[in-house]
Amino acid sequence: MSLPIYLALTNHDGGITLPRKPTQDCGRRQVIYGPHEVCNHLYMVRSGRVLICDYFGDSGSIVTRIVGPNGLFGEACLIAASGPGESAVVLDQARVMCWSRTEVEQEIARDPRLGMALMGHFVRRCTELNARLEGLAFRKTPERVMLGLLQLAESLGTPAGGGLHLRLAPLTHQTIAEYVGTSREIVTSHMSEFRRAGMLQYSRKHIDVNVVLMRETLRRQGIELSPAEVPMARTAFQ
Repeated sequence: MSLPIYLALTNHDGGITLPRKPTQDCGRRQVIYGPHEVCNHLYMVRSGRVLICDYFGDSGSIVTRIVGPNGLFGEACLIAASGPGESAVVLDQARVMCWSRTEVEQEIARDPRLGMALMGHFVRRCTELNARLEGLAFRKTPERVMLGLLQLAESLGTPAGGGLHLRLAPLTHQTIAEYVGTSREIVTSHMSEFRRAGMLQYSRKHIDVNVVLMRETLRRQGIELSPAEVPMARTAFQ
């Protein structure tokens, strides 16, 4: 019998499982699915990071999510094919596990609590996305860059002194720019300002985000962060 993957979506999730599947190794920049390859599985990242992008023809692309270890992507397969412009691209070498729609449906039929857990997870994801869209529409660019860095640090980072350690390579300034909806040059300029203010320390290998100082800077500007704006994606699945 295969070992289960336990969902850690609530404090009352005992027994809610997906069957453990063999992991797949994916190389850097590998396209898991894209505009010309339909997504037909629900994926979980076991290690590494996967970039979820939407492409808009000549208008370019936007990074909708960066999925780290224990995060899910490809959920559109549970209701229909993924959007025509959505792609999942490996940011750095990753290992993923996946389930077909039929497998997920069979597990939900066996234990309906799995369906409720998944629904709750995806509703929270929609709430996070709505908060990001609101930020893109109504907040100034420096605020968007700070919020984006906080989101990435708190969902993908590891503790490091007084802040959270977030690897930069290969998370480039261009990737951060696509995540917050601006240009690479603007992101580079603002990150230099944040470093001078003590909110960031970075090199070619990593970024150290001083979460406390960055949150306080936003608070002084009248921005109180809600849980939806700074998701803790690592807690989604264990």
